[in-house]
Amino acid sequence: MRIFVLGLAFLFLATMARAQSLVFHVLNADSGKPFRSENFTIEWNLSSKVSILSLGNDGTKRVTIPAGATNFMMLGGPKKGSEPYRVPFIDCNGPISEISVERAVKEGVVPTNRCGRSTATAKPGEVIYWARPVPFWMPDLQ
Repeated sequence: MRIFVLGLAFLFLATMARAQSLVFHVLNADSGKPFRSENFTIEWNLSSKVSILSLGNDGTKRVTIPAGATNFMMLGGPKKGSEPYRVPFIDCNGPISEISVERAVKEGVVPTNRCGRSTATAKPGEVIYWARPVPFWMPDLQ
């Protein structure tokens, strides 16, 4: 019986210790297609910790939520290459400031797309970021 109780306690603690993660999807606001191989920045708890994510070929990146993080903000960039102070895309997310980590984990988050008509749904643990390519005539400085 003791072994059973100890086993259950160990299983519970192991589950609690497992780090939670979020999957970020960066999508084109017009077409709904993913941005591939770009950088994307997450500010946790108003700049106490920053994660620069390099998107995969599918336009997604899984990131472990830092210990103690309760909210985050999404930012485009820095642009890859020799000019990292430039932005890789235009932020098209509707009026949104901080996003609750708890909400993102439990429900998923899809901000309003203020640049296009594409729509998406997010599963629990997923976050959508709407973006648009920077036109050649527009400065892309941060």
